[in-house]
Amino acid sequence: MGNLAEWVSALGAIGALIAAIWAAATSGKLFRIESSRDKHASERMEKEQASGIASWCVKIIQKADGDSTAANGIQVHNSTDSPVYYVEVWSTYSVSKDSAPVQKKPLRMDVLPPGDFVSEEHKTYHWGFPNQKEDVKGLVRPITKNSNWRVIEVRFTDSYGVRWARNDVGLWKVSHQPGV
Repeated sequence: MGNLAEWVSALGAIGALIAAIWAAATSGKLFRIESSRDKHASERMEKEQASGIASWCVKIIQKADGDSTAANGIQVHNSTDSPVYYVEVWSTYSVSKDSAPVQKKPLRMDVLPPGDFVSEEHKTYHWGFPNQKEDVKGLVRPITKNSNWRVIEVRFTDSYGVRWARNDVGLWKVSHQPGV
């Protein structure tokens, strides 16, 4: 009988060992899933402010006494509650979809507060002082049908000091440049 008791005890120990191995494997798998989920949530939180920054090309149309004038511009949008810093907006201009794009000098802003800002092209300084969109006289129309006239990249530093870049492919962190 002692022999049977030893066998039952050994089978119980083997069963307990198998259950412990299964529990450890399941626990490891759940830990990896939770770690991955935490990492994605952390990345999403880190990108939260950066994802609220965008820019596009616009045409500013002013009408007076039956005449209308138009100016080229760039609209910069900050939908977050905090300012971003050292904004650089690179763009191209093209008269039509069929003409070759010409790269413009970048629009640079030391600070971009929350809101929508529009900067008109300027003959001497390349870009005029950015005004809040509500203060721009005339109609501000986005350029949506000329892929050669567009913002090609925006770079900025968020309120946490992280430098970001955005283009039509996505949003990513970039290393700080000297003097920026």
